[in-house]
Amino acid sequence: MFEYYEKKSIFVTGAPGFLGTVIIYRLVTLCEVQHVYVLCRGGPESVLSKIMSTRGKLTYVVRRRLRSSWTQWLPEPILNTLCDPSRVTAFDGDILLPDMGLKKDTLDMVRTHVHVIIHAASSINLAKPLAGLFDVIIRASDMIGGFALSCPKLDRFVYVSTAYANGHLGPSGHTSDIEVDERIYDPGSSASVIEELSEVEKHGTSKVYEAHDFPWPYAYAKNLTERLLVRRFQDHRATNKLLMVRPSIIGPSQSVPYPGFCLPLSAPLLMFATGMALSTSRDMRIGTNLTDPDSQATLDGVPADVVADRLITHVAASTTGCIHAVSGERARYKTRDVWEQAMQFRPIPWDLKLVWDPNGWRSPNQHFLCRRYNLLGVSYAFSERRTVKLSNALSPEERKELQLFSRVKVSELLPKQVQHFRYIFDRTAPKDEKAWLATTTSDHRFGDHQRVSKL
Repeated sequence: MFEYYEKKSIFVTGAPGFLGTVIIYRLVTLCEVQHVYVLCRGGPESVLSKIMSTRGKLTYVVRRRLRSSWTQWLPEPILNTLCDPSRVTAFDGDILLPDMGLKKDTLDMVRTHVHVIIHAASSINLAKPLAGLFDVIIRASDMIGGFALSCPKLDRFVYVSTAYANGHLGPSGHTSDIEVDERIYDPGSSASVIEELSEVEKHGTSKVYEAHDFPWPYAYAKNLTERLLVRRFQDHRATNKLLMVRPSIIGPSQSVPYPGFCLPLSAPLLMFATGMALSTSRDMRIGTNLTDPDSQATLDGVPADVVADRLITHVAASTTGCIHAVSGERARYKTRDVWEQAMQFRPIPWDLKLVWDPNGWRSPNQHFLCRRYNLLGVSYAFSERRTVKLSNALSPEERKELQLFSRVKVSELLPKQVQHFRYIFDRTAPKDEKAWLATTTSDHRFGDHQRVSKL
């Protein structure tokens, strides 16, 4: 199957972000690609500033202030693989700028040579209003999709969306789960998607958005972008070149580049678990409509390498349309279990009580973290039939090489992330809270003296 990638050039946005890092690593280690071009704000200098050793062993002179991103979480052999100039080239660009901020000669070179474009760059800010997401999600994706359609050798354009793009759906009558298939869900409107796009651009909202209960503006922005890209590719009779990958809540890798790898501030599940552990409240109210939320409410957290491998494998298999990159019913977590695991790391000297609020996910009485993440008291059943079918068609040797399905149990997820908890706490907690914790408890469960390690 992976012969598909031989002599093919790939263009990737979203590096050196969490998912983008894993995608690039898999492309250069799993596939015999000809070359990988990476769009990165700051270009080579920005990438180098995030991967050079902080211990003084610099192999390049960089002008930018060193940042602790790749360097802090990846060992040197992996850094060398990601920065091999014979395999990977980073361009200085920005998805918010016309033509991605690339010079004409660079843009023309990429246009001429690229076969596959993977658009993984995106805001994941759940609190931003729709108007604030228009440029970074909708307009940028439309622009990059248009660029893809201008590439004469284009074989596949991959848009990384989210499984929660259809978060406005309700449960079916026979189950408490909200069942989501691998297809486009049109919210339904008398206006065309182009008119809807114009409405959002002009007013920062739309009739469709106001008429449906999307969990966040982010989810609607992704939903609209999916439908917009389908329209663009239909207009060019190129829907056979469009693949949309919908991850659920991306978490630490289960195997690649090493077990537990993540960029903590880009891992929503860890951010939420840390927030729960550090909450100074006496109780945490979660809105729900479920009759037995302790057993029914679930979270779908998926390892980053599962997302990357599903994407890469479906591209090689010429899959089009939508696929979910999720843990699914087989491996999703109960919200109660995630909460109990997070409580094991709680340094606050009093218990945090979990309280289910029967007024639903829009209840104003929820804990502020629950209002932010919104979907803790529901349960989604994301179909993964297309990946199951594809996996069954692979040889045992091919399946052995891939991380197509999540196998991380909730009891194994958080205990291995103590250093990441500490990292998030150090960079997000107010100074007065850190000082208060230092004087309030001598048993700091995050490990005050534990150094953040690469492995």
